[in-house]
Amino acid sequence: MNKKKKVLLVGLYDTNTVALAPQKLRSFAQKFPIAEDFDIQTIDLSIFSQKVEEHIEIIKSFKADIVGFSTYIWNVTLVLEIIKHIDGEIILGCQRDAGGQTH
Repeated sequence: MNKKKKVLLVGLYDTNTVALAPQKLRSFAQKFPIAEDFDIQTIDLSIFSQKVEEHIEIIKSFKADIVGFSTYIWNVTLVLEIIKHIDGEIILGCQRDAGGQTH
């Protein structure tokens, strides 16, 4: 029996935002049989009421093999700082891909 890989999906928001991206991703992933190979957890952290060191400590406490971040223009600088201190595979996602546009 293989050990399940631990996945942590992280949302970094202000205190007035209802965060749904990590939970929606987990819910979507769990529809597929391969999800049985993963322990998918989510966490929402505050960009205003918590310091970057606290974010890092909390994320590390999950001991995840894979850490995914819901990344937006308002938190990308913070996310890039946090991932410098996180081991394992890192995935950054966003609302949409603005690349590949041609004029």
